[in-house]
Amino acid sequence: MLLSFIKITLRKLYREKLYTIINVSGLALGIACCLILGLFLHSELTYDQYNKNYKHIYRIAYKLGPVKLAITAPAFASLIKKDNPDIIDFVRFARVSGGPQGIGFRSGNDTFFWKKVYQADDNVFEVFTYGIVYGDPKTALVDPNSIAVSETFARTHFGSENPIGKTVSTDQATYKISLVFADLPENTHLKTDVLISYNGPAFQKNEYNPKLWNIMNCYTYLVLPEDYSQDSIKKMSEAFYNKYFKETDDKDNVKIDFLLQPLKDIHYSTEELLGDPPTGNTLYLYGSVAIGLLIMLVACINYMNLATARSLKRGREVGIHRVMGANRSQLIMQFTGESILITLIALFLGMFIAELVLFLTPIKEMIGNLQLTDYVTKPVLLYWLIGSTIFTGVLSGLYPAFYLSSISPMAAITALKRAATAQLKIRQILVLLQFIISIGVIACTFLMISQMRYIANKPLGFARENRLVIPLYGADLIEKGNVIKMELLKNPNVLGMTISNSAPGNLISNKMPVVIENNDGSMMDVAKLNDMDVAKLNDDDFLHVMGMKLVEGRDFSKDIFTDVNEAVIVNETFVRKMGWDNPLGKKIKIIENTRKVIGVVKDFHYQSMHSPITPYVLMRTVYDASTVPLARARQARMMILTISGKDIPQTIDHIKNVMGKIDPKHTFQYEFLDEIINRYYVTENQIIKLTGFFAGICVFISCLGLFGLSAFTTEQRSKEIGVRKVVGASTMQIILMLFKPTVVLVLIGAVIASASAYLVMENWLARFAYHTGINPLLFVMATLIVIIVAFVTIALQSLKTAQANPVEALRYE
Repeated sequence: MLLSFIKITLRKLYREKLYTIINVSGLALGIACCLILGLFLHSELTYDQYNKNYKHIYRIAYKLGPVKLAITAPAFASLIKKDNPDIIDFVRFARVSGGPQGIGFRSGNDTFFWKKVYQADDNVFEVFTYGIVYGDPKTALVDPNSIAVSETFARTHFGSENPIGKTVSTDQATYKISLVFADLPENTHLKTDVLISYNGPAFQKNEYNPKLWNIMNCYTYLVLPEDYSQDSIKKMSEAFYNKYFKETDDKDNVKIDFLLQPLKDIHYSTEELLGDPPTGNTLYLYGSVAIGLLIMLVACINYMNLATARSLKRGREVGIHRVMGANRSQLIMQFTGESILITLIALFLGMFIAELVLFLTPIKEMIGNLQLTDYVTKPVLLYWLIGSTIFTGVLSGLYPAFYLSSISPMAAITALKRAATAQLKIRQILVLLQFIISIGVIACTFLMISQMRYIANKPLGFARENRLVIPLYGADLIEKGNVIKMELLKNPNVLGMTISNSAPGNLISNKMPVVIENNDGSMMDVAKLNDMDVAKLNDDDFLHVMGMKLVEGRDFSKDIFTDVNEAVIVNETFVRKMGWDNPLGKKIKIIENTRKVIGVVKDFHYQSMHSPITPYVLMRTVYDASTVPLARARQARMMILTISGKDIPQTIDHIKNVMGKIDPKHTFQYEFLDEIINRYYVTENQIIKLTGFFAGICVFISCLGLFGLSAFTTEQRSKEIGVRKVVGASTMQIILMLFKPTVVLVLIGAVIASASAYLVMENWLARFAYHTGINPLLFVMATLIVIIVAFVTIALQSLKTAQANPVEALRYE
């Protein structure tokens, strides 16, 4: 019985090729989009859950006054474990800093750069789940000079051979590979390519020293017992604070607090933590779900519209079935079964399309290099996929099934046109819904592009074009700044140089406790004021090289000795926050040093435009690390160069040669400042590309349905078209006549879509402290695009009938 039904249905589909192609193509595209977005959604919702202990692992977040950080001091974990024996374990990861390209590891004559390099405790493989390829996880990181590397790292350096026991070296040390682990999945907040043993002497020296709370350089994870409650966590935090930090808090007036984050919640944490790896955004997650559902809805509407439009052809079939004794439930089962079969065919085609898209387009990188085959081979997900497809088939076919089965035998045979005409309004409503979705998605894409252009063109308060940022490692090199500068400026295309502890996009913020002088000369505590970000300068060219403007006072001077450690330049926001009438000469006390304001710089965006401009201080500070050799080696600064923009490759070669002679120990690395700044908006740019891609798919699926409906409408009105041709109507007049109802639907849809898109984008734009307005012309552009596409679609379908001999049309029955 089932086999017979499938054969009959396939024959019907073969006979009506246009109907089959349109329906299967539309549903397949909808399913492919849902599959791709479903992969992304599944990955996002299962972040870090590949770890077997993910329910019991918590990360310590750290609050220092108004500042929240994801990193802590190394001593925290040791002290917490010491005072709380019921805590099962802890692991620390300390990021090993490198240049823009990462850290260079040499094996033989080859050097490869890796960015995801961390020091880790030797029990890391017991707490976190790693797939071990080679080596013993229990002893892998016990030796201070041992490292564990990813499979990709091992293949890159040593091909397919087992690398255990082989050595790799960096500019600072040589390491022996003791373990190879499988590449971590994409949905983890802490990706690692290299893990270096944390058992070095510098770490052991500070193991239980709570006074070093301000040396924050590691991510700390605790493994808590299964029955550990939130009250227990709170009591543990309070006891830890009271024992080790209350005295510091009372003395320096710095409120120190802690927050334990469950591992599975870190990626979508609402806490904005400095030092945190990039986190997810629930707004984009909901947006992905909405886009997938909208595209699937458009595809289902196509099926329903075409199925009801075909009622003229299916009517006689229904009537004969009813006369032969078929009841309504049997007819509903038949038509719903046909819909499910079409959807299942579309499923396999959609899976093929999705795999093709992931293989051939950049979409794969945008959603995290996910593989379709990794998911559909898992039984639970495969069952869900088939189940949701059947549900889609039932949803698409239910209305046509009930409509067709409701036609009486006599109406089915003798009054088909009246029956079909009665459904015209419902089809128009469904087509209207398609236009609302299409126009809305296109308008949102345009508005997002408009905002990103606004960001790209908005003055930042400094010059970002033709600026190179080059890392300098070690106090020995930093102290050669003047020598480097003289050598670099020998090239006429190098226009200026400065050295600081950070550059825009690579923000370093000390968040030091400060007190500020009031207008009346009294000192005001501002420890709870907005973040205060500090840049440490060692020359007087910073403002010039960065293209910043002084609005009051003077710049730092190398000829004025007191500018070192005693002077500051503040931004305009700082002055406004303090309410200063005359900022010059005002005093700022940072920890134990009292400094005097010598200048005010025009406001500049040191961070992204997601955040408002905060009070900012520029200082010239010189640290004497001569007595601490290890500290000298770990000093790092950023050299910022202004170049002319002419002969850029030759200029970079000159800089590389100079740095190679002065600093042969370190591999030359550089980055353009505008590239650093653009990293702030990677997520937004990816969302724009994804939304634009799926907007195009949405419009295309709508056009498929419109093409099919136009074919049936044209066929139904062929006699009318013939009469109009006889009385002198031109081909264009006939096409415009057929297009007129569609224009009305598009315009109605444009009003509804524009209002909806306005509300959605107003919420999205609110994420930016600085954003453009919503231009009504963008809604007009989206509407015009849909009108043009709809006209071309209908014209292509109607052209043949409009140009046909009217005699043939008048013979039509």
